[in-house]
Amino acid sequence: MCSWRPNYFLQTGENSNYNDEYLNNCLEIGNELDSRNLPVIFSLKHLSEIVDVPFNFLNQLVSREITPYRSFTIRKQGGRYRNIVAPNDNLLKVLRFIHQQILSKLNYHSSSKAYYKGSKIYDNAFTHCGSNWLIKLDITRFFESISEKQVYYTFRELGYPPRFCYELAKITTIVALSKRYNYKRWRNGSIRIGYLPQGYPTSPLLANRVCNKLDNELYEYARQNKYIYTRYSDDIVFSAVNCSRGKAVTDLKNINAILVSFGFSQNYRKTHIVPPGARKIITGLVVNGSTPTIKKDVKNRIRAQLFYINKYGIADVCRQLGFKSIIGYRNHLKGLINFVISIDKNIGSKYSIEFNRLLKREKIY
Repeated sequence: MCSWRPNYFLQTGENSNYNDEYLNNCLEIGNELDSRNLPVIFSLKHLSEIVDVPFNFLNQLVSREITPYRSFTIRKQGGRYRNIVAPNDNLLKVLRFIHQQILSKLNYHSSSKAYYKGSKIYDNAFTHCGSNWLIKLDITRFFESISEKQVYYTFRELGYPPRFCYELAKITTIVALSKRYNYKRWRNGSIRIGYLPQGYPTSPLLANRVCNKLDNELYEYARQNKYIYTRYSDDIVFSAVNCSRGKAVTDLKNINAILVSFGFSQNYRKTHIVPPGARKIITGLVVNGSTPTIKKDVKNRIRAQLFYINKYGIADVCRQLGFKSIIGYRNHLKGLINFVISIDKNIGSKYSIEFNRLLKREKIY
């Protein structure tokens, strides 16, 4: 990607007979974007040349004439499913450029803890160690609750031209025929409004950027009411040293009202007030002590599976647990062990050594 060269731009524009007002406006936009260390892009055509993707493809994408992605579901804990959208090669190329060259260079609220380079669930959980009370909320369909209008204004705040922001919003969102999107918020006349899909590389940081104002309002509420606030994607936590059940109930209602005002709704199944003495879990880690620890059931599950693999073989364990392939099961257990390593290296390394020994014994690589 070429750096911004104002004089070269002006000379090229004058040679192409663009009028002075247009050139000066572009020059102002370019200088502002460059000062923010953002790529200077004026139009969809300009973007297509930079990322080397056909303009006609992008134009059809913006017009919603094509759907260059496939959708599939993955099973979540509790038997529910998550819809994932996987872009094709051309779209993925564009989305990665937007993620790497624009979104990854922005500043985000300090209370937002997910999706950044080096971000860890340990750091998010550690923030709340030493608390006696927790208020925990989960946002229902977090990405899918963020509309292309919000994405448009996110890019406008960065200084990109309005038309190009409209196009960026179309590129980074999709539309669905679900009844959930029949409400007024998701329509502009007969035109359906898009939303952020899970599976696009741009969705996590766009969601965080859209939530900057939400994070600021929740942070201020926490500060005024002597809480500590963090948001890890759709997981919201308020922790306090001193509180009461009555106050926590009132604060939970007020927090939910703030979420609703930003177009979100809480998942009531995952909303909890955790009092003193109860086990406190944040993003899968126990925070009752001075540092986050791994839940016992996770360690017990790994130990049990390693034991049964050693006794009966990985093929039998894979079949008993309902996995369709040994490789899939191997990756699943390896992921669990790597998770433990990221929190407790000593324990996790022991699991890893035993796991690798068993894989080698069964000649699975």
